[in-house]
Amino acid sequence: GQIILQQAETVRLIDKLGKALSVTDLDINDEIIIHHQNQMRHIGKALEGEMTEK
Repeated sequence: GQIILQQAETVRLIDKLGKALSVTDLDINDEIIIHHQNQMRHIGKALEGEMTEK
């Protein structure tokens, strides 16, 4: 699968130890925790529709 994230230090993911990790600090082979859903989100809120990457 794929995720698209804004490159900003305020956008964070959770690492396998439960610690917040800024996307600007991600390295190849970093492991993160995901929660799979079939919808887009913006500022944590679910959005309807589709997105086309250009």
